Amino acid sequence: MTIASKNSPPCLEGVPASAGAVILNNFKRLRTDGFHHPVAGNMELMTQFEIDRSIASGYLCPNRWDRFNHFFPAIAMVWVAILFPAFWVYDRTVGLSFTPVITPANATFWLFVIVTSVLACIVFYVQKRRLRLTRIETKLSEVEILKTLETISRQHNWRIISKTKHLVVAITTPPFRSGSWGERITVIFGDGSVFANSICDPAKQSSLVSMGRNRKNVETIVNTFERSR
Repeated sequence: MTIASKNSPPCLEGVPASAGAVILNNFKRLRTDGFHHPVAGNMELMTQFEIDRSIASGYLCPNRWDRFNHFFPAIAMVWVAILFPAFWVYDRTVGLSFTPVITPANATFWLFVIVTSVLACIVFYVQKRRLRLTRIETKLSEVEILKTLETISRQHNWRIISKTKHLVVAITTPPFRSGSWGERITVIFGDGSVFANSICDPAKQSSLVSMGRNRKNVETIVNTFERSR
């Protein structure tokens, strides 16, 4: 038996069903709209393990790619702090001199490395705090919670890109003058609680600021569910 479907990519024609099913599933998960966002609204951006871990820790636990993009500013600073001493060691080992001005004996060298390292720690701390989940207690059923979130999305022009039994993920596409590339709003719910988070969309340009839009997004969710108690 082979894979033969109008929705299958041409490269899967003639592939055995057992292997083709796995490849086709991965192909569907990689279909994006240009910003690593799934095209389908029911695509799972978080596994059940990541959802459970988020609730237990109180911090959003996105997938590995999104975590990398979210913490990229801090990672870039760490690399810069590491590369300067590494280049100096390489220059002295190989006998070349790519960095004649910057040497360990130069105070500017150590000042740059220290400042960059401190900034990396600060940025990491800030980005980590932004993953915190805000908990709202509610008596609404899961169906009612879904309907409420869909209503909020329509009212505030959020686009839902993932919707499962216990998870809704939406994104925003603000104008350039807003000062934000866009936000990703994640809402996890179940057992009488709703957990909300909003961060700069990791599928777009890495960003450290949203001009208060992330806080406003969470406040919108909190206020809506508090009124529905």
